[in-house]
Amino acid sequence: PAFTLAVNGSGFVSGSVVRWNGAARTTSFINANRLTASIAAADVAAAGSATVTVFNPAPGGGTSNGRSFTITAPSNPLVGDWEGTYTVTPTQFCRGTYRWTASFQVSNGVISGSWIDTFNNVQVSFRGTFDGTTARWSVQIPGDPGTIDLVTTELTSSLIEGTFTAPNCTGGSARIGGTFQGNKR
Repeated sequence: PAFTLAVNGSGFVSGSVVRWNGAARTTSFINANRLTASIAAADVAAAGSATVTVFNPAPGGGTSNGRSFTITAPSNPLVGDWEGTYTVTPTQFCRGTYRWTASFQVSNGVISGSWIDTFNNVQVSFRGTFDGTTARWSVQIPGDPGTIDLVTTELTSSLIEGTFTAPNCTGGSARIGGTFQGNKR
């Protein structure tokens, strides 16, 4: 996420500018010993480091020595083993609550893993997408005419909730749906 960086030093003036990897950032002069700068989320989106410098205007200005700012990769709340329930709601034939377990891996916005539930009693692999907030994936059960499509509506480090649509268990063409929830194991 974006944040405000406090830079402490000496000799700052009202025209001093904080630079992030050489690029000027919106800077506020607090006093001769302190500046703040707006750092965008994109500046810290990937693990690595950035060099922070301060540019003071003429006369007598120039660029300060650089300081390294370490950027750590954010932990991904989806990665790991989960278990929970899903509830089918729309038809009298499929209605019920079923248990599921899944194991998620995430790499460059792609999720993959394995899924097993008590309705189908078969373990399958899946792939999908994760944008840092919302996960979308599909599970293809052998013998079923379509996929179970799942989308998260809430995701924390210990809770997952969402909605799904699936093939009609009575064999009709209309899809069924419901909600799912789970907790990290």
